[in-house]
Amino acid sequence: MDAFSLHLDVHQLWPALKPILIGSAVVTTVINVTWFLISSCLNAIARRARLRVKQHHFVLKESITREEYTSVFREISAFYCLVVRYGTDEYISKMASDGERFEGRQLLKVRPISAAFDENNQAKFELKLPIHKTMGTQFKCFAVARSVDRVPAVIAILEKCEHASDVKQSDSYKRERVFFLLDQFAVVDTIHAGIKNNYVFPE
Repeated sequence: MDAFSLHLDVHQLWPALKPILIGSAVVTTVINVTWFLISSCLNAIARRARLRVKQHHFVLKESITREEYTSVFREISAFYCLVVRYGTDEYISKMASDGERFEGRQLLKVRPISAAFDENNQAKFELKLPIHKTMGTQFKCFAVARSVDRVPAVIAILEKCEHASDVKQSDSYKRERVFFLLDQFAVVDTIHAGIKNNYVFPE
C-alpha cells in the first residue's frame, strides 16, 4: 500500500471514528462528573453523621436580678458563639489524618445565643453547638457592644461575671465584639500565642 492509499484510508476512516471518539470522551466525562458528585454527597452525609447538635445552658453570673439583666442589655445588643473548628489545634497539627484535617479546618461560623429567665428566676443562656463525635468542637462566645464606645463598659460587666474569664476585645475589624471563656467548658490553647478557646469533648 503506497502513501497515497494510506492517506486516503485515514481520511475515509476519520468520519466513522470521529463520533465514536467524541462519544467515548463524553461518556467518560459524564461518568467522572457523576462519580465526583456521588462521592461528594456521600462524604457530606458521612461528615454530617459525625456531628450531633447539642443544647447547652450556662449562667454568666449567679443570682442576677432582672434590673441587672436589663442594664446588661443596655450595653450589649446580643450574645453569640463562634464555632472555630472541630478538634483541637494540637490534634489537627500533629495527629490528624488527611480527612480529619479537612473536617478540622477553620469554620468561624457564628451562632446566636438566646437568653431568658428560668422558673427559678435565674438568667440563663442557651447555646446550640454541633459536637463532632470523634474530634469534639472548639468554640468561643462573645458579646456585641451596641457601639465601639461601649466596649469598656461591656468588658467591665463581663469581668464581674464569676463564670466568665479571659475577657478581651476582638482584634479583628469587628471591634464591637468582646470575647470571653466559660468556666463550665474545657479550655484549650490555639496556634495563636495567648489565645485560648472553649472546647467540648467528643460524644
